Amino acid sequence: MTIAFSPWRGITTAVALSAFATAAHADLSAQQVWDDWRTYMEDSGYEVTGEESASGGKLTVTDVRMSLELPDSSGGVEITMPTLEFSEQGDGSVEIGLPESFPMQFEGRTEDDKDFALSVEYRLDASSMFASGDPGDTRYVFRATGITLELVEAKIDGEALPADAASGKLALDTVTSHTTMKQGDKRDYEQSTEADRLTYDVAYTAPDSGEDVALKGEMRGVRFTGAGGFPAGVNAADLAGLMNRDADFEGTLSFLSASNEASGKDEDEYFNLKTSSRDGALSFAMKDGHLRYELAQEGLTVDASSSSLPMPVTIEIEEAALRLDMPFTKAEEAQDFSLSARLKDFIMAESVWALFDEKKTLPRDPANIALDLSGRAKLLFDYLNPEVAAELEESGEAPGEIEEINIDNLLVSMLGARLTGKGAFTFHNEDTQTFDGFPRPEGTAEIEITGANGLLDRLIEGGFLDKDSAMGFRMMLSMFSVPGEGEDTVTSAIEVNDKGHVLANGQRLR
Repeated sequence: MTIAFSPWRGITTAVALSAFATAAHADLSAQQVWDDWRTYMEDSGYEVTGEESASGGKLTVTDVRMSLELPDSSGGVEITMPTLEFSEQGDGSVEIGLPESFPMQFEGRTEDDKDFALSVEYRLDASSMFASGDPGDTRYVFRATGITLELVEAKIDGEALPADAASGKLALDTVTSHTTMKQGDKRDYEQSTEADRLTYDVAYTAPDSGEDVALKGEMRGVRFTGAGGFPAGVNAADLAGLMNRDADFEGTLSFLSASNEASGKDEDEYFNLKTSSRDGALSFAMKDGHLRYELAQEGLTVDASSSSLPMPVTIEIEEAALRLDMPFTKAEEAQDFSLSARLKDFIMAESVWALFDEKKTLPRDPANIALDLSGRAKLLFDYLNPEVAAELEESGEAPGEIEEINIDNLLVSMLGARLTGKGAFTFHNEDTQTFDGFPRPEGTAEIEITGANGLLDRLIEGGFLDKDSAMGFRMMLSMFSVPGEGEDTVTSAIEVNDKGHVLANGQRLR
């Protein structure tokens, strides 16, 4: 079973709970702080109810209920609290008292179209919250020695799973959060949160098949920074609606070290995956009609074992990074996009090398891979709309048209050989006949290869290639390339002209 929530829903809930989370500019009343928070929740699509009573600078709200229905009516979120207390401090600030624990309910549908319901307990240890500033420009400070979210019960199609079939726990230690909320045409916020440690432990056993899946791990030195602006009156879970109303969001989660483990078994098959890294960061932004995603980790180690592998596999990567910047809204004109990916100093354990290279004929030097692409594309649909996404999945229709692709950088370095390249191509989407249904490209790519003949020699020596096969590769290399500067170096210019002809160094191939 796969239980998935939109990242946006998780962000919304986190902001809602930690937004209470400094110097005062003016006196705030308890009623103003509660009204501001309640308005924020209602503007985000939540229904908020509670009984208010005030006495001597203190406002108590009992039987608090906050509920959000997902746009497609397939589920929702409900948070209930026995009491919230807002106490004026006499210095212009207001202390906000949360209960030590309260329940949260999540409902939705699984990928195999089953209803699920998760009951989660939210616990706070030694927490404190203060608000200061003005009603339209308020700062919140939140501290806690610990925050825990723990699964209490899971139901599938109304039937509760056994306690040992589903479990989940997420905990944060020593948490500090600062949030600023400003009310204007949109509600703008800035937030920074730090925690000494984050841990999680999730396990699930499928009732039908007995398949087991478990995930656990920890991060240390956790830090989150985020900012955004949200219009009023749009359901917080309606991502397409928020973006169509010019909402924006950007956030970065970073950590100083991390370790994770995933395992699973099904009858005679099993897998186990362990990872660790020195530090890393995950950034996500939706702003100005663009989605931006960036992931980076350093000192990454991966240990994998599986019933489909002959032996455990260990790899090390000094640096791994991925960056994507792309438009997400339909437009009449083409828009910029870019993609970057990097693997720096990729190393396999000697035990893995020994499986296929006992003679050690192949160099063990670290592999390096880098790719940087940029270009322009026209989106024909708003693919953040769930209904549009479903229609595209069913029809198989392309969501857009690529007009330009630039290969800004290409690097593949491994086994003693090195390939570099760059290039630029435009695409004629009106012509899909020349290349059998694919838009006709036009442009040139320049490639340089160093060490190819030396690699072929080592492959022959190690028994990976026979001499006849290697001769075929050398002939192809000589056909598509010309000698370059330096020993064992060749270059090639691959061109696609306006007639659809493909040429290598001026020699027509197609």
